[in-house]
Amino acid sequence: MKKRLGIINLVTDLRKHIAKDRAKYAYFQTLGKIENLITYELAEVARNKYHTLSLVNCGNKGERKYDVMFYNPKNLKLEENRNGSDYSSYPEKASTVIELKYINNVHRSSSYDATDNISKDISTLSKQMKINKMKQGGIPIALSSRTKSVYGIVITSFVHNDKFSSEKVRHNKAAFDKRIIETLDHFGLYYVDTISKKSVTAYDEQEIQLGKETYRATLRFYLVWKPSYYKADIKKAA
Repeated sequence: MKKRLGIINLVTDLRKHIAKDRAKYAYFQTLGKIENLITYELAEVARNKYHTLSLVNCGNKGERKYDVMFYNPKNLKLEENRNGSDYSSYPEKASTVIELKYINNVHRSSSYDATDNISKDISTLSKQMKINKMKQGGIPIALSSRTKSVYGIVITSFVHNDKFSSEKVRHNKAAFDKRIIETLDHFGLYYVDTISKKSVTAYDEQEIQLGKETYRATLRFYLVWKPSYYKADIKKAA
């Protein structure tokens, strides 16, 4: 029996899904940002476990696109194509909207610091999580969550090589995590702090060998939200 889609369970299941193949994802972390890869993995988890379908990078030409919009396959309409020869299906409504943001401590497998982008990236995410209209890509949006929010998933990547001492790594990782939380607070993004660190961590200090260099990667997920359906928003979007 398929479970009903719940955002906290979805993020937890995504973490478990990624953790099963941690060596592969950790390797990809050292090559560059893996936000797009995780976006499609999220869609796959939603389909397999919750019988929920997704639209990825959804939006018409000229629109700001959302990373993922979920809809129930029962809510499909048939529309005759313009040439009248056949029919195509499209969602009647989207019930969940998610934006993803990938934040890393260094650029790829280098030692070049990337944390200066944290504030900019989370600021961008905060703006992206606001509903500006009631349709996206021609599909009505009817958020089903109690908070009527667009959700965000902040994916944090911490990569280092074995040249650093364990004490230095612990210090840098703690500082990185602290800065993420403080920046989320600064931009008014609520995060699920009821999930234990074990739940949001896909893997920790996963070893990767690149040539003669040994690297270790940590991947974490933070579920965040920002209430979006104020009366002013609805009036403006109508």
